[in-house]
Amino acid sequence: MKYIAVLGRLPKISLAEIQAIYDQNAKLIGPELAAFETNKAVSIDRLGGSIKLGQIFSGNFRELAEVINSKKPEGKITIGVSSYALNSNHKNKKSEVENQVRRKAMELKSLLKKLGRNVRVVEARGPEISSATAFHNNLGEKPGAEEVILVGSETYL
Repeated sequence: MKYIAVLGRLPKISLAEIQAIYDQNAKLIGPELAAFETNKAVSIDRLGGSIKLGQIFSGNFRELAEVINSKKPEGKITIGVSSYALNSNHKNKKSEVENQVRRKAMELKSLLKKLGRNVRVVEARGPEISSATAFHNNLGEKPGAEEVILVGSETYL
């Protein structure tokens, strides 16, 4: 399976850690991002230098809503959407990216509501949800609390 890691403050060390544990061919795809493939069970708890970890999702947002819906059979769903840069030009278009993130979050919320779910959206103070905000909202930690990571045209869950 394909994964992405949001790297910490020492990206080269974080990349080396991923290469040692999961995939020696892992590579940097952005200033703070690494992509890798593995068939092993992946856990953020094994990666001390990475902040977030996501598995590639190769469907559209409607299919993504169905996957998120199936992960938690009942109750409220909490979602957050982050967008990470593949290059440094991303930072120059910050407000444009923030608007895109907000639109994607609302689109996902609308799709989940059509499936009959109550949805809470965790909003970011910028294009990315901070690791502290993700942690305090249990995003990615429990069923029904998911962070969707947008990188270029790809989506990670």
